[in-house]
Amino acid sequence: SIFAHDGIVTSLALMRDSNKLVSIGSDKNIKLWNKKEGKILFSFQIHKENHRNNNPIYFGHIAVNQDETLLAIGDNTNSVTVFDIYTQNIVACCSHSEQGHQDWINAVAFNPQTPILVSVSDDNTLKVWDLSGKLINSISFHSTHVKSVAFSPDGKYCASADRNGIIAIWNADDFSYISNITTESGWINHIEFHPYAEFILSAHGNGLVYIWDLQGNLIGRPLKGHDGWVNFASFSDDGNQIVSCGRDGTIRLWDSSNLKIDGYKEMINDESDPVFINEQLNKQLKIACHRLQNHPSYLEDNEISKGAQEICKLWLSE
Repeated sequence: SIFAHDGIVTSLALMRDSNKLVSIGSDKNIKLWNKKEGKILFSFQIHKENHRNNNPIYFGHIAVNQDETLLAIGDNTNSVTVFDIYTQNIVACCSHSEQGHQDWINAVAFNPQTPILVSVSDDNTLKVWDLSGKLINSISFHSTHVKSVAFSPDGKYCASADRNGIIAIWNADDFSYISNITTESGWINHIEFHPYAEFILSAHGNGLVYIWDLQGNLIGRPLKGHDGWVNFASFSDDGNQIVSCGRDGTIRLWDSSNLKIDGYKEMINDESDPVFINEQLNKQLKIACHRLQNHPSYLEDNEISKGAQEICKLWLSE
């Protein structure tokens, strides 16, 4: 256990390519942690007040970009602030205006492949921003509060989820509508894509966690164990486990290693179809290289990094 903040811990983000996590609390402090040792690497405070009403400032979900240098967070002043994690400077402020959000911002997400971020709000909209804070696109689709947003690891899709249980799928290049999943399971608190398959994980207010394909088909049975509201659910890096937490005060770990990923897990030991197996491996390598290309260690001038760059040339050129 880590006693992280003076007050409520409102959000945290695991920095997947390093041994760190970042948290924010009602004390307005952002803290970077060594997640193995539980030690604070540094901490800084957001000097911001809610001048729009008499409510205290409240922060939504944190997002960290692909190379783990930027942090974005929305709040109940209807604005998104982007920080440089290591200099602690504000890089951009996507603030309330006639074009910006008109209500609380619940979640933000960086595209892992292009320098944009998306925010979702209780004003029922998605807003697409560049990293200077310029509004690129505003999308009105949902008929109620939008609670979560996520990008697929390859940057191809964006998904948004609302409190009526609707998940909308968007083309992440131009944010044209693709489809929606009607879960019929009520309020969605969090969604996330599988790390290398076209599946979406959703955590609901009805106490259940679901896995969907992009056509809206339920994958397996709902994960039942929480007594009430599920606040958050996430896949492990290899997709073999799911962690969830709820208002019942519990954190639950689920085995997802038996998911059938395009038939891959069933056929991986079947030598009768090596072409099929190679296609699946190529798909995973392509996603891995796209996730890796902007990481500082990948760009270093050393033998290991140059080897990785050489291997990824093929997949990054597609």
